[in-house]
Amino acid sequence: MKKICILGTGGTMAGWAPNPNDPVLYQAAQLGIQSLWEGCIAPLDAADPVRNAEICTEQVAQIDSKDMSLEVWKALLRRVHGCLMQSDVAGVVVAHGTDTAEETAFMLHHALSQQDQPMLTKPVVLTCAMRPANVPTADGPQNLRDAVRVALDPQATGVVLVCAGEVHEARAVQKVYATALNPFSSGISGPLARVLSAPNERIRGAPDGEACVTWLKRPAGLTPTHQAPPMRRRPIKTLWEAPEWPRVEMVWSHALASDWALRALLNPEVSAEAQKRLANPKLMGLVVAGTGNCTVHESLEPLLQQAAPMGVKVVRTTRCLEGGVHLEGGVHIGEALSTSAYQGLSPFKARIALMIDLLISYDSLNLIHPRHAEFSKPPHPADPIPRSRPDQQGFG
Repeated sequence: MKKICILGTGGTMAGWAPNPNDPVLYQAAQLGIQSLWEGCIAPLDAADPVRNAEICTEQVAQIDSKDMSLEVWKALLRRVHGCLMQSDVAGVVVAHGTDTAEETAFMLHHALSQQDQPMLTKPVVLTCAMRPANVPTADGPQNLRDAVRVALDPQATGVVLVCAGEVHEARAVQKVYATALNPFSSGISGPLARVLSAPNERIRGAPDGEACVTWLKRPAGLTPTHQAPPMRRRPIKTLWEAPEWPRVEMVWSHALASDWALRALLNPEVSAEAQKRLANPKLMGLVVAGTGNCTVHESLEPLLQQAAPMGVKVVRTTRCLEGGVHLEGGVHIGEALSTSAYQGLSPFKARIALMIDLLISYDSLNLIHPRHAEFSKPPHPADPIPRSRPDQQGFG
C-alpha cells in the first residue's frame, strides 16, 4: 500500500460561502485538510484505490493564496522535502489556492532540483479549487481525489499541478482564466496528462472504480532549470533557514512607460523604510518583463544599463504568454543576463528562480560576484541619466 502525504495550505478548496447557492461570495481557508479529505473519500467505492491508500494529512498553513508569504513557502518547502525523504512515502499532494499555485509549484520545482541527487523520482502534486467547499457544485473534492490518483500513478514524477482533470508541469503552467473551473494552461506545450474519471472513460483493463491517468508525454521530473556545480552550491535547507531571500523586483515595459518606479527601486533613500524591516534589504536583482522579444521602452533602458554595475543582476524575460526570449551574442548582453538560463519562464517564475539562485549558489552562472558585495552609489532621482552610447548594446 502506497503512502501519500497531503499538505494543506488553505485556498478556495478550504473556503466557506455564507450562502451555498452563491459561490462567488466566500471566505477562503476555513476548513482543515483532514476534514476536506474525509469528505472527498466518503462517496468512493470501498474498493477504490484512493480510498484504500495510506494517507497522512498535515496543515502547513491556512491562508488565501493571494497572500502567499515567504514564511509559508519556507514551511511548505521544508515539509515537502521532509516527506519526500521518508522511504515509505510514495508522493506528496499540496492543497493550494489557484491564485499563486503556479508560483508555488515552480518554487518547489526549482528549489528541489538544486540537490545533488534530486528526489523527484517521487511526485509532488499541487491541486486547488475554484469554488468553496460547501457549495453543491464544489470542484475541490474531485480535484483532490485526482491529485491523489496522480500521486499514486507509477509514472508520475516531479512537481505537477492537477486541476479539472488535467495535469500540468510546474515550469509551463499558468493561470490564464480568472473564473473558469479549468483556469490553467500549459500553452503550446499542452498538459502532461489527463485524469479520466467518468465510467465510460476507463481504460481497458483498469481496476473497477479506478480513474486512470493517461499520460500524453513523459514527465520531466526534476530536470533542473539550471544548477550550480555541487562545490558551489549551498544545501537546500539554506532556503528554509534563511531569514529572508534576496530581494528581486520586477520591471514591466509598456506604452507610455515612466522611469519613476525604477529610479525609486535603485535609490537607497527610498529604500530606507525597507532597511528598518529587513535584515538584508539591498536590491539584488531585477526581472525585466519586456515587450515582444524583451524590447524595453527608451525611458527604462538607461537605468537598466546602470543597474548591473551597481550590483543588481538583471534578467530579461518577456511579458508575452508564449515563447521565450531569443538573444544573439551569447549569454550576456552588456551586464544583463539573458534568458539562456531562464528560457521560457514567465517573469514571475524567473523572479523565483533568481531569488533561489542568489541564495543557494556561491557563484551560479556568475550571479554572485565579489564586487556585488557592496553597491556603488546609485543615481539620485534628480541626477540626469546618460543615454547609451552608440557603441553600447542596449536592451531594445
